Amino acid sequence: MSKQQQQEEYLLYERKFITLNKNVPNTIPSNKDDIKKVQTITLMSYNILAQCLIHRELYPYCKEKKPLKLSYRTNLLMKEFESIQPDIATFQEVDGFYNLYQNCFEKLGYDYKYIKKQIKDKVYQHGVCILWKKEKFSEVQYNGFLFDESPLVTPTDITPYTGNTGQIIALRFNNTNENAEEKFSNIENEELKRLEIEKYNIENDLGIIISNHHLYWKPKAKYEKLRQIYVMLNNIYSLKNEIEQDNIKLYNDVCNKIKNFENTVEKQSLNKWPVIMCGDFNTSPDQEIYKLITKQELNKEELKELEPKIESETEIKDNPLTSTILIEEIKKFPKGKSSYSSYRDNDPSHTINPNWKKGHEFFKGEPTYTTYCGWKGTLDYEFIMDDNDFKFNQENNDISFNPTYLKVTKNLNVPKSDILEPGLPNLNFPSDHICIMSEIELYQ
Repeated sequence: MSKQQQQEEYLLYERKFITLNKNVPNTIPSNKDDIKKVQTITLMSYNILAQCLIHRELYPYCKEKKPLKLSYRTNLLMKEFESIQPDIATFQEVDGFYNLYQNCFEKLGYDYKYIKKQIKDKVYQHGVCILWKKEKFSEVQYNGFLFDESPLVTPTDITPYTGNTGQIIALRFNNTNENAEEKFSNIENEELKRLEIEKYNIENDLGIIISNHHLYWKPKAKYEKLRQIYVMLNNIYSLKNEIEQDNIKLYNDVCNKIKNFENTVEKQSLNKWPVIMCGDFNTSPDQEIYKLITKQELNKEELKELEPKIESETEIKDNPLTSTILIEEIKKFPKGKSSYSSYRDNDPSHTINPNWKKGHEFFKGEPTYTTYCGWKGTLDYEFIMDDNDFKFNQENNDISFNPTYLKVTKNLNVPKSDILEPGLPNLNFPSDHICIMSEIELYQ
């Protein structure tokens, strides 16, 4: 098929980046003015709508069959992805990955991790996937897991099996220390030179930790989502802590070896790797989970909303993980700042929900919608985590860490509602969600 035919058949709506000037989401302290930019990434999160979950009755406005057909949606999705090619992407509701997408992503230079939804021994057709540009990143450590299997929140009589999956990956930036060989070229002893280069590389090592998940879908199951966020945060910072402790051990080992050649070894601070938590949270910005992640106070009614909702006549007995316990545990983790939390401040043309009460700012700057179907609203987020001062079970050691700060500089625009009417998917958009994508700068 020619390029002209492809353009005629797959009617992709072109989206553009909006530069953020007002209320820019960042983790930079107000008193920090001596930092410099060290890296820039583009990050996408996208619920691409699994074909196995499409039922025509859910999309009565799709008068044509084409927008719901697998071949049309797949080709339109890949055209969209190829047109913007993020450095990192997190996908939810991915089915047919190996048959439909794997080769396409590999040809574009991406590596990936994919895990399917699973309840006990039943493996579903869809799951979640993280993609990254091999040219820019190298995989360091990965954890793909089922929320149901976490020892923290094993399902009980009052909580269902969900099958929901999560992923966390640590990616190292490539080519950050290209001048190491030249820097130590005057050292004659080859073993010492090798050790000095290794020490220097560890000191300048920099990466990023990205998580991806799809939380439980039932609107009233807020307690279940509360449990899942607890698991997500615990797993993220367990992995981050493990990487930091491994780097400390490796660094100390190298420094001790250098002492065989030199009387003293000057130890430097290592770099913290920032965290971004992405996915379909199945919660809107006015709800309790969003408020917990962003460290907003919950009132009594909201706290009550997070209590378990029992669909059967099962009596609640002793619950080892009450909502009160979970909330207190989640509060211990760092605050998250949504990359789109100032979107409405920076795009005055964005469509506002007419049902919102004037001045009733639950949603603050979040877009009015990231999904536009029978239900319209915002469910998808990329949270930059303000965690430079956070310590998670760290052992005492003589190595400190340099903070790495994040700043969101651009958001991919959210199309106006008249572009999305009467609903998604349509001939211009392959899913019932739109992708969100941000340009994010790293500072030290």
